[in-house]
Amino acid sequence: MQLPPVLDGQAAAALHQEFMQRRGKALKVDASNVQLLGGQCLAVLLAARNAWAADAKPLVFEHGSDAFADTLELLGASLETDK
Repeated sequence: MQLPPVLDGQAAAALHQEFMQRRGKALKVDASNVQLLGGQCLAVLLAARNAWAADAKPLVFEHGSDAFADTLELLGASLETDK
C-alpha cells in the first residue's frame, strides 16, 4: 500500500477506508512519498497498527520519507509493533 504525499485531515477518512479494505491480511505500507503527516492521519496509522497487532497479522511501515520520520519523532509516536 502506497501512502499519498499529503496525509492531512481531509485524507483521514479515505486512509481509514483503505486500511479497512485490507484488514485481516499481512500488509506493507510504503511511506516514501509522504510530505505532510497530520494528526488525524497519524491517529489512523496508529489505529491500524493496533488493529493488525490485535489480529496477529504483520503490518510493516517501510521507506518512510524524512518528513514522515520527522513528524513521528516530533509527535513522539512510533509505528513499530512488539512483534
